[in-house]
Parts: sequence; C-alpha cells; structure tokens
Amino acid sequence: MNPRAVRLIGFAALLTGLPACQTVSDLSKRLDPNPNANMIRDVPDKRTSIAGENNLASQRQTAAEAQSEELMYGSSRFFDDAQTADTLVPADDSQTRGESFVFRNAPIDAVLNEVLGERFGLSYSIDPSVTGSITLRLDGILTPDQAVAGMDAALRLQGFEIVESGGNFVIARVGQFQGSVSKPVFLQPNDVLPPGTSLAVLQIRYASVSEVTAIAKSMLAEDLIRYGDDARGFVVLSGDPEQVSAGVQLLKSLDVNWLSSVSTALIPVVNASPEEIASDLEPILSRLGGVSVVPLERLQTLMVISRQRESLDQAREWIARLDKGARPQLMRDVLVYEARYVNAEDLVALTEGGSASSSGFTTSAFNEPRKTSGRREVTDRPSETAALPGDTFSEPGTSLFESLSIRVDPGRNAVVARGASVELESLSELLSLLDKPKRQVLIEATIVEVSLTDGTSLGVQWDLVQDRLSATFTDTGSGDLTSLFPGVSVSYINTDIAAVINALAATSDVEIVSSPRMLVLNNETARLQVGDQVPIITQSAVSVSDPGAPVVNSTTYRDTGVILTVTPRIRAGGMVEVDISQEVSGVSETTTSSIDSPTISQRSIQSVLAVPDGSTAVLGGLMSSTRSYSRTGIPILKDTPVLGAAFRSTNQSERRTELIVLIEPTVVVSEEPSSDIPALLRAALVRARGAPAT
Repeated sequence: MNPRAVRLIGFAALLTGLPACQTVSDLSKRLDPNPNANMIRDVPDKRTSIAGENNLASQRQTAAEAQSEELMYGSSRFFDDAQTADTLVPADDSQTRGESFVFRNAPIDAVLNEVLGERFGLSYSIDPSVTGSITLRLDGILTPDQAVAGMDAALRLQGFEIVESGGNFVIARVGQFQGSVSKPVFLQPNDVLPPGTSLAVLQIRYASVSEVTAIAKSMLAEDLIRYGDDARGFVVLSGDPEQVSAGVQLLKSLDVNWLSSVSTALIPVVNASPEEIASDLEPILSRLGGVSVVPLERLQTLMVISRQRESLDQAREWIARLDKGARPQLMRDVLVYEARYVNAEDLVALTEGGSASSSGFTTSAFNEPRKTSGRREVTDRPSETAALPGDTFSEPGTSLFESLSIRVDPGRNAVVARGASVELESLSELLSLLDKPKRQVLIEATIVEVSLTDGTSLGVQWDLVQDRLSATFTDTGSGDLTSLFPGVSVSYINTDIAAVINALAATSDVEIVSSPRMLVLNNETARLQVGDQVPIITQSAVSVSDPGAPVVNSTTYRDTGVILTVTPRIRAGGMVEVDISQEVSGVSETTTSSIDSPTISQRSIQSVLAVPDGSTAVLGGLMSSTRSYSRTGIPILKDTPVLGAAFRSTNQSERRTELIVLIEPTVVVSEEPSSDIPALLRAALVRARGAPAT
C-alpha cells in the first residue's frame, strides 16, 4: 500500500469517528494547516503577457495531472453476518450432519443423561426440584455447546434452565441458581459465549460503543444492555442466558471495521478550486446519500468518501464534468488579512523591516466579501475585467518575504499580499502571531493631604502607620523602611490603597484631594486634569504716541488643579514600570508684587517607578506651610494711633500639610481586551467606598 493510501485510511478513520452534528466543511477547516488564512486563488493578472499566462496555466495543468487519482474501494458491508455461520450445517455432507435425538414423554433425568452424559461426556447435577417428563427432538447436534443450548431451550418451556458453575452444569428452576450471575464472562470479539451465561462483558474492537448499543437496544429485550463504555470499548449484558447470547451475537455483527467498508478517492482538480467544486456538488450528492466530499485546498484535491462503490464512481463522474477550464489564464494567489488589534501599517512595517505605505490602494477592485467566522474574510474572485491596479503592490525589495508584494488597505485595516501560496501561508502565520491585543493596565491613583501636628512636624510617621497594617513598607533596594526625613520618598506595600488611607486616618487628619482611576494601554500615556485654566498676563504694551491709548495685555492660560499624567510599561516578572507626573496646584492673590496676575502654588512629583503588579507605591514628603495673619477689634478705635492697640488683637496661625501620592497598577491579563475590566473597576469603586469620609 502506498503512503498516500495510508494517509487516506487515517482520514477515513477520523471522519467515521465524527459526531453526527459535525459537517464535512467543519472537517475541512480542521484539516487545513492554516484555516484562518483567506486565499484568493487564480486571480487573473492583466499585466501578464498572453504567452506568460498560457505558460503558467500549462504548468499548473501539468502539475495537477502528475498528481494522479487515488482510489480505494471498500467492502460496503457494515455488519458481519458471518457471526451466525456456526449454526448452519451443510445438508449434503453425511459426515457433518450431526446427531439427532428424539424423546417422547421421557423422564427429564433420563434425557439429560442420554444427551449430555452418554453422548458428549459432560458433568452435570440435577436439583431435586427438577422432575417430570419431556418431549423433544434435536437435529444436527455437532458440539457439546449445541447440545447444552438445545436442552436449555427445551427445559425453559417447563420452567427449568441449565447454568454453568465451576466447570459443571446445574439443572434447576429458572432463577433459582445464582452462581453464574456472580461470575461474569469476559469475551473478546472472536471468543465463543459459553452456554447458560447470564452476565457477559463483550469487547468492541472497531465500532463506537454508543452507536452499536443504540442500534442493539432497539432490537433486544429491555434492560439487557446494562452499561457501555466508549473510552474502554466494552458492553455489559445481563439477563436471561438466551437473550444474552442473542445480544452478544448482534453486537458482534455490528462491530465491523468501517475503514475496510467505506470507499474513498483522492481526486485532483485542474481548472477550479476544490471548495467551489465541493459547493457545486452539494445539491447533487445530497440526494444520493452516504457520500461526503471534503475540499483539500492545500493539495488542490477533493476527497470523496462513500458507503457504496457505485456512489463513489458517480461522484467521480460529476467531478470530471464540473472541473472545466472556465479561466485558463492564471496568476499567483492573494492573501487578505484583516488586522484585529494592531494597525495594519505597523504589521507591514514589521514584516518588511521598514515603514509601510498605504498610498494608492483601494478595495474597489474586489467584489463584496462573504463573511466567515473569525477575524478574516475570504474574498471572492474578481471578474475577468476587474484587474488589480498597476501601482497597487510595491515591488519586491528588502522584505522578509522578498517574493511577495505587500500593501495596506487603511479603510479596512487590512494587509493585502500577493505571491506564492507557500509564502502567503507563512506570512499569514506571522501576522497572526503579531496581531495580538495590547495589554492594558488599570491605574488607581489617590492624592491624599495629611495635616501635620507637633508630633509629625517632620512628616508622616510611617512606622506608626505600618503598625496598623499587616503588610510592610519597603524600598526596592534594601527592603528596609524608607527614610522619613522631609523630602520626596518612595515606598512599596503589598496591600490596597484603601487600607493605607484607613491607617493614615487613624493617626492623622486626612483629606483626599483626588482619586482618579484610568485604564491605559501598555506603553501609552494617559492624562487626567481636574481644575481650572487661570489667565496670566505675560506682556503689557501701550502706545507712546497717543497718551490716551489703552494698555494692551497679552494673556496666556495656565492649567491648575489636580493633573495626573501616567505611562505604564509592563515588564517581565510581574513588574510594571510607571512613568508618573503628578501636580496639585492652587491659585491665590499676588501680595508680593504689583503684577496683576494670580500666584500659583504647586506641588508636583515626576518620577519613573518599577511597581509589582497589584502593589501600591507610596510617594510622600511634599510638605507645605501656610501662615495667616488676622487683626480684629472695635471699628475706628482699633485704628487709633497709640491707643488703638488697646482695642484690637492680632492672630497668627500656621497650617502644615504633607501631600502623599498612592499609585496602584494592575495588569489586565485577559486575552479579550474588555472581559475583566468591569470587575476591576467595580473592585476599585468598592475600595473607594471604604475610604474615610473627610
């Protein structure tokens, strides 16, 4: 048997094992080594000369003819009727006719002794309850098993049975003797069932256990088949020995080798695609029954599987009629890959090793695509007059696929490539590897302002905060507690932001300035601003020739409030590099000069951190002091020289605060971009509700 025939047998085995709900088209998708690649085969190229087209068509036809048709006819027998051959006795051979026994009103014990004991030398015992006489005729008895089976059938008419126990036979009332029930008989497909067996375990060699038992249950007594195991391939039968024997015989008849029964053919096609011919054949073969056609695009071949040889020959004739040369002028294949996650121009830049160009390409040369599952579309072939534009594809150059012409369709975010099938398949696999969803990071940031008292004049005492947490504050270097001296300091903690805020609120007065939450793509920048744009005078001008001319001011606007800019970068080992810029600014009246512009006080942090995924980075040490003076007293009198001091009082207050920024990055690990994001946001909102109200 040649290697291709061996592969054919393997495929037929796969097909016969498919569930009934699967279609042949589903199987062809599983056989295709690159099922997501959408190929447009045999696209006419108007730029190719007539001689070149005829030469290419001739080469294609020669290659297809070199791949000859392969046939394998099966037996078309799907049950084994040879299992009953041992019951048929030739009538013309006097040496094999067997024994005949005739008894009329003879005692049962005498009949058993004559048939089982004297003629076949079998050992048996008779229960005392077995009495009476019997009339019977047995013909063609050749073996002891046949003798036991014949006697058992006759005795059952009188309420007795023959069962085997320990190598001997026992004659008793039906159901009285239970020895054989507790001892199952294990049968291989070629084994003979011992007479009187009421519990048998039959091994199924070829067929599906669930399929043969479903057929057998419609013909056998109810509850005869007790259990079937597809994984281990056996069936358990229990009941009346005669019914068990009939069930075993039926199951053996159904247990046939489907691979040797079905007929198969590999038929190469020359002038059309296998998928087109298979589609044309479907309405024809659907009425024929028992015939399946599988298009194998990679081999330019159709696989036909049939239960009957005649149906296979009819299918071959129809394939020959449909494989006509409607388009003899051929060119190379075309791949259309619609990118789902990545910009198509970026994909082309990666494959070509340079920048991508999308100028001049449109999809107007193609017919409307028919939708398929997945993220790609199989584009129909163009008509004979629809040619690709001459400047659509770039010339082969320094690409990783030098023989391919690759362009971008920006409207559909698609990569269009033209060239040899093998390289197009490799390109499709590479594009699938590159076209992956970008990972995202959920950034939870909380800006907290802590009021400092005499006990915390040097800043927040993190050792006191740490005592109220189960986690510890560490830096990335030594793992010890970060320095508490005033100034910018960085700590890391393996707990959430709400826990840190609750611990701070237990030791100091805490005010949450802002608590933004943002979802950011990896390596992208997000900016959040809550505040006002404040006008600031940058230049004043007045005309020197006109004394009454007004002053003209140039004004610019300055962003104030809470401004957060963050860029996450996911690193290996569960780390997230966070480029953060945080500013908290306020506006007050200018008192130190005569400039008519507000004074902007700001506190900002700009840093790059490496934070473990799901951990919290604490940036602190931004302290500020606000001093205020107020004078109160009796009007008029408090402003009297010399004596006014007796009627007024002067108050001076100072407020010192420390600004703390808490950053918690969480990597969104789901393959689908938005699957677990709502859950993360809900969890963040729940944690926010747990923060203390101020």
